[in-house]
Amino acid sequence: MNCPDLEQPETMVDFIRIADDYSKNNIYRCFKKFFYEYCINYSTKSIFIRYSFYPANKIELLDDSFVDAFVGFYLYVNKKGFENKAAVRTAFYTFYKRALWKNIERLNKYNAGLFSGDPEIQFNNKTTMATEDDQEKKEKKIERENQYASFEKAFQKLGERCQNLIRWRKIEKLSIEEIAQKSGIKVNVVANEIYRCINKLKDNIDGLP
Repeated sequence: MNCPDLEQPETMVDFIRIADDYSKNNIYRCFKKFFYEYCINYSTKSIFIRYSFYPANKIELLDDSFVDAFVGFYLYVNKKGFENKAAVRTAFYTFYKRALWKNIERLNKYNAGLFSGDPEIQFNNKTTMATEDDQEKKEKKIERENQYASFEKAFQKLGERCQNLIRWRKIEKLSIEEIAQKSGIKVNVVANEIYRCINKLKDNIDGLP
């Protein structure tokens, strides 16, 4: 497989559908090589500058969004193929922009937070929660508990290395450089390893009864 081949939709679909773990990592590296700079530059102009949004952890936010976009794009193409008339790069950016907005919303919610010291924010959060029907709240609670239980089972099936990488990046929010120092993995390999571990976690979740 050569990276330029992935810019041809039919060839890209074939590679994705027959890929083993090693090939998946190669595909990710190719996507990062071809599309990362494009996504970063375009999102900076169309989102950060346009809406005057300048988060302190901008690089981490962009990196996480790229990984999330790749996982979503990969799973979509693997299941449904590529019927989009746009170029692969343009189609991928759609997934990237969606992932970035989702992460921005999550970051804003975290910053404003359910735990904010602002009484108005606390009141709004409580009011929103109070308007939900009791039965709906119970169903949501059960659904969350089931999702958490599935995640825990799938997470425990991972090796210690993958557990640490996911925990450091997604929970502790460490930078790529910090993870490289803690794990002993080369900086330029860390993102690929995190993607590989996330993919394994998703496979574990899909494989649960």
